[in-house]
Amino acid sequence: MPDFSESSSPNTPDRPRVSRQSHLITRLLTPALSVWLRSQVESIARLEIQIDGGDRQILSGYLPSVSLTAEQAVYQGLHLTAIQMQANEIRVNLRQILQGKPLTLLDIVPVATELALSELDLNASLQAPLLQDALVDLLKPLLLPAGSTQPLQIQHIEIALECDRLVLMLWTEQGKTVITTGLSIVEGHLLRLIDSQWRSPIDPIPNWMNVDIDLGRDVAIETLVIEVGQLRCKGRINVLP
Repeated sequence: MPDFSESSSPNTPDRPRVSRQSHLITRLLTPALSVWLRSQVESIARLEIQIDGGDRQILSGYLPSVSLTAEQAVYQGLHLTAIQMQANEIRVNLRQILQGKPLTLLDIVPVATELALSELDLNASLQAPLLQDALVDLLKPLLLPAGSTQPLQIQHIEIALECDRLVLMLWTEQGKTVITTGLSIVEGHLLRLIDSQWRSPIDPIPNWMNVDIDLGRDVAIETLVIEVGQLRCKGRINVLP
């Protein structure tokens, strides 16, 4: 049987070799990026990064594809149980980076993101000022006693995750308030409280159920699933230059 391998014999002309992209820069850049990302978070259990692209592309500042997988990461007090991110066609100022200057994106980068949060990590994230302040500002208008213009002060917040339901437990000077609600996605960037139930020492304000959480136009949520003890979502985030 004839041998159709790539090797050539002395009696046959050499075939043109197929050019292959070198990936030396990728192999050097991947661990360097891993070290930098680890320096940006408070802690992380597992981190995997994959950069796709040839040396010439990357040296020109063009990264065709970057994917990231992380578990048990803590960023600015936010506890992320698991996260996967995928970005394509990234352009950066690589020449300036090689001169010691900070990395700068040259264009908006849409990042496909899948995120999982356990109930334990979600409650740990409530200690982060970024999330705690936003949640308190959202809920304070709901805690107006009859005839009062001053909302009750929230002393403590806890969250429980049930099947398709999110349970908010708030403690104020008048006792415990429990809000059980579903979440609906509106226009990709709004989370709306739906089918909500209220148990509290005070009566809710009128139309309190029509509460939207605006995540901003650079966020587009495709799916949001609440399971017992876990929340999962999938969507896109625009990372701005």
